[in-house]
Amino acid sequence: MDAVIRSPQIISIVVLLFVLGLDAGAQSSADRDKLRMAQTYERSGDLRSAARLYQELHASSPTLDSYFQGVVRSLSGLQQYASLAPVVEEQMKIAPSVNTAILAGTLYARLGDMAAAENWWKKAIELSDDDETTHLLIGAEQSQLMLHAMALRSYKAARSINGDALAYCDEIGQLSAVTGDLKTAAREAVAMYGLDGDLVRVQRRLSILLSYDGGAEAISTELDLMTNNSTDVLRLRQWFYRQSKAWQKALDVTAQLDQMTKPRGQELLLFADGARMDDQYDVAIEAYSIIMKENSEQRYRMSAAYGSARALEQKLRRTDKITHQEAKIVVERYDDIISQYGQHPIAAEALYHSAILEDDVIGNMDGARERLMRLLNQWKGTTVSSDGALRLADIYLAMGRDADAISTLRGLASGPSVIVSDRADLARLRLADLFLWNGNLDSARSYYAPLAAITGSVASNDALDRLLLINLAQDDSATVIAIASAEGLLVRRHYRDAALQFVQAAASAKDNDLRDRARMNGAVAFIELHDDVSAEPLLVEILKGIPETIYGDRSLSLLADIQVRRGDTPSALKILNSLLVNYPRSILVPGVRDRIRVLRGDA
Repeated sequence: MDAVIRSPQIISIVVLLFVLGLDAGAQSSADRDKLRMAQTYERSGDLRSAARLYQELHASSPTLDSYFQGVVRSLSGLQQYASLAPVVEEQMKIAPSVNTAILAGTLYARLGDMAAAENWWKKAIELSDDDETTHLLIGAEQSQLMLHAMALRSYKAARSINGDALAYCDEIGQLSAVTGDLKTAAREAVAMYGLDGDLVRVQRRLSILLSYDGGAEAISTELDLMTNNSTDVLRLRQWFYRQSKAWQKALDVTAQLDQMTKPRGQELLLFADGARMDDQYDVAIEAYSIIMKENSEQRYRMSAAYGSARALEQKLRRTDKITHQEAKIVVERYDDIISQYGQHPIAAEALYHSAILEDDVIGNMDGARERLMRLLNQWKGTTVSSDGALRLADIYLAMGRDADAISTLRGLASGPSVIVSDRADLARLRLADLFLWNGNLDSARSYYAPLAAITGSVASNDALDRLLLINLAQDDSATVIAIASAEGLLVRRHYRDAALQFVQAAASAKDNDLRDRARMNGAVAFIELHDDVSAEPLLVEILKGIPETIYGDRSLSLLADIQVRRGDTPSALKILNSLLVNYPRSILVPGVRDRIRVLRGDA
């Protein structure tokens, strides 16, 4: 049988609760509408309207956390910390919590009241009974506020509670670096690496330390304390020695790594190639030599033989004083590669580079031509053979064999576009040059125009340069034709005739750009004749036109070369720095920065 309520008092209470429930439901419905409106304002970015509604809701129901959090978000977004702080303090009276106390501390820190901030953070720790997580939360807030010393203490307190001597080593290490304790920073970073083996992350941490005075020494000390010679430890040491330019130590560690890993030779080859790219030719050659001496696998021996020859050539060329005899030694190394690995693409590279040495340094055009013809016959359609075809065409022009040059260029221009598109454009550029040199400006223009329109083509800038010259013929056709003819003589290596013709053109030019172009190319011709004394005045005249002259960057670069050849490194550095200042957007800038680094001995 259903129960029946008979007591009048109970009936009265039920009725009262029902009425109150209706009122509460009505109030809740209104609040829900206001909450939805506040959330809509917040999502749309209207934080002022959102803050007003959230504060109204919080005032009516201060115990509801969702309203309080809305006030915190909106006022924080408006950076109205002074308005938010008393609201948070009042909330601590209504519903005290660790997170609210931490928030109060953060707000007062933002307002610059550090005494109040520290008191609130201490309150949070007390409320949590000195909980580890609370110290971490406070430390994270302090880190964001750039209160590094305080954050460091918070993380150390969390570590102490945790009991693990390596807990939070990443955070403590980073904060130690910022506060100047480099030894601790290095120790924590290395400890972190021991825990997770994340080489990339520890490299990032240690890279920051290397930017500080004394950072390298601190890292070195920690690495020396590591007695474990596992591959992980060796890789970290290898990286550090390379970063700190201790190349011999880096090679020693790499040799150890190579002994411990498979396939043998891979670590040394990667290291040697990297060292060569960083202009560390001696250590690269030594690494290549170890491979050739100790490794029996052909692919590594072949790559090492080629890398060694390239490193030696690059080392000699870097001095600007490579002799015929030195060049012949390198050519012999390339010939060994060609004879041993004739069917491998690396032989094509060896053919090309040996031909360039024969032509540029030894002065044996016939020998260079024979090598390049062999390259084209055996490796047709490859990128390196296309480069060889371009050089072969210029050799034919220097020999006066224009028909052979044109045939070679046309063959390249009609080659497979997917493989040699850039080289094909360069071939078309040289074919257009032939018209220009002969004074046939209209035909030359028709060739240059489509090349100039190819965005990203290696030939487009040169084509634009030639078109600029042709356009100047409207006011001074005689000088333009004279300069074009002299540029042809330059390519044909008739340097003395070219130099004299450029000097004459500079004297007769009506346009400043024409005059500077003639002067710069005249200087190039004199430099090819090893006559820096005649080249220098032409370059100096161009530099008087800075910043208006468009040839200033190239002239500065050539003038710096002259100073280097004279052994005047300070003057060369001064000139190169002037180039960076006056022509910051020049295409020469990346190479200039590398040259400055080498001249300063920073490599």
